[in-house]
Amino acid sequence: MRGLFFSVLMVGILSGQNADSVEVHPCDSPLIKQTKGDGKRPLKLRQMLPYTIDVVKCRLSERGQKAAKIRDARTMNSAYAEAQIFKGFSSTCAYCAAVMVVVFYLSSIF
Repeated sequence: MRGLFFSVLMVGILSGQNADSVEVHPCDSPLIKQTKGDGKRPLKLRQMLPYTIDVVKCRLSERGQKAAKIRDARTMNSAYAEAQIFKGFSSTCAYCAAVMVVVFYLSSIF
């Protein structure tokens, strides 16, 4: 009897779901907008799983792949421009290493 009641209850709940709801594109998810907005409010723990699912769906969609290609191109262009200037921590290490090699070479000659 309990099994029948539980089954009827579950079927009633599942069939009572609103099937006419508008499908929102995963990239337009309010959780993604919340993390990328101006306020950048942190997500609550119970929002992390739906956010992760939306991010994966967005990356797998055609629109998400186009956006990723645009981001990659922009990143490569900015990295190329910064590589021309030779600045940052890695360039400081390269300068230091080059100076040390020259100093050790000159000290071994003289």
